[in-house]
Amino acid sequence: MRWTSKWCRRPYRCVKAKQHSEVASATVEKSSAVNGSLRAQDANRYYRVRLIDLPALLRQRQPKRLLLKLDVEGEEKHIIPALFDALPRGAAIFFETHHGEAEWDIVKQLFAYNGFAVERRRSVDRFIDGFALRH
Repeated sequence: MRWTSKWCRRPYRCVKAKQHSEVASATVEKSSAVNGSLRAQDANRYYRVRLIDLPALLRQRQPKRLLLKLDVEGEEKHIIPALFDALPRGAAIFFETHHGEAEWDIVKQLFAYNGFAVERRRSVDRFIDGFALRH
C-alpha cells in the first residue's frame, strides 16, 4: 500500500509514509510536538509516526550547507515559505510541483525571491521536477 498524505494546517509538521503498491490516502493527526498518528482514510487503521518541525530543527542545528530532497505531494507553495528563514545560505533543494505551469511559476518565484537560482529538470504531464541552489 502506498500512502500519500493530506496535509495539516502546519504542513511542515506532516509526513508521508510508503508501503507496497496499492494507492490510498491518509491524514496525519498531531497529538504532540513530536508524535502523531497516520490514519488511512479508507479504514480505521492508525499508525504512530514521529513528526518533526523542519524549520525548528534547522534553526537548532544551524548547518552551514544543506542538500534537501523535498517531496511534499503538491504542497510546495505552502511549505517552502516556512523553510526560507531557517535554511542556511548554502542550500541545494530538489523538489517537484504537481499542478502544472501555474504552480511551477509560483514556486520558482518563491525560490528566486529568496536568492535561489532555479532550474527545471524534467516535466511529465502536470508534474515538474526542479532544482534550486543558493550559495
